[in-house]
Amino acid sequence: MPRAAAIIRAGGLVAFPTETVYGLGANAFDAPAVARIFEAKGRPTFDPLIVHIADRADLAHLFGSWFNRGFLKLERIDWRTPAIVLEKLIQYEAVHEIAGWKDLRRRLAADRRCFGFFHPALPDEPLIFIEVALTARVSDTVAPLLDQDSPVDDPARADSAIFYSITNCQEGLRGISFGNLLIKQVAEELSREFPRLKHFATLSPIPGFRAWLESEAKNDDAVAAFLPALKNRDWHKDAATSKANGKWFGFHIHARIKKLFKGIARTMA
Repeated sequence: MPRAAAIIRAGGLVAFPTETVYGLGANAFDAPAVARIFEAKGRPTFDPLIVHIADRADLAHLFGSWFNRGFLKLERIDWRTPAIVLEKLIQYEAVHEIAGWKDLRRRLAADRRCFGFFHPALPDEPLIFIEVALTARVSDTVAPLLDQDSPVDDPARADSAIFYSITNCQEGLRGISFGNLLIKQVAEELSREFPRLKHFATLSPIPGFRAWLESEAKNDDAVAAFLPALKNRDWHKDAATSKANGKWFGFHIHARIKKLFKGIARTMA
């Protein structure tokens, strides 16, 4: 047993008898060793192996190891991607529903990019995917980006990348954070492909922003004057109101938000 344990710790394989056949074992936390089991047995990577653990803490550690950066493969998803994967995009999209193949085709057009993280054991199952629009300016609303009939622009002329949707696909992997890493890698990929890009932005909502704004209004009459406009959920659709409130927001709130996010950055540092 000590010799077998030493071999496993060193990244090797050991053979051991079972009730029916001889099995091969390795350290489940050692990716190259696990890969050698598949190779030695001639086993396809989509055919899972059995993992023995000592306790639940090992299970959490195991999942974290299997889905760390070294295992994840960043892949661009486009119209040439196998249909089985494209169908998963329609199925899993959680932010802006994909209304069929026409909608999906527009989201994968030349002025759009879609990237996903994949795991070697799940080649046809995205773990998470992100959708990006390449635009000539920073978009202030998502509606034009979701328009199936909008014209396809030349991505080479874009100076902005708008991350407008990100979806975690596997319910069983909830709690394992892929989003931050995915956004960083996609931003790097886009910067290499499109050197003209200057702005990277998101149209995602800011959780808790309304509550924060209301707390600011208690001590600032100027902030309080802005709040009534937000009671109408469609205020941003009126051009005049949207422009007026947008200017007001820029003058009175921008500095507070910068201060707020600096505080958050210090907390996370």
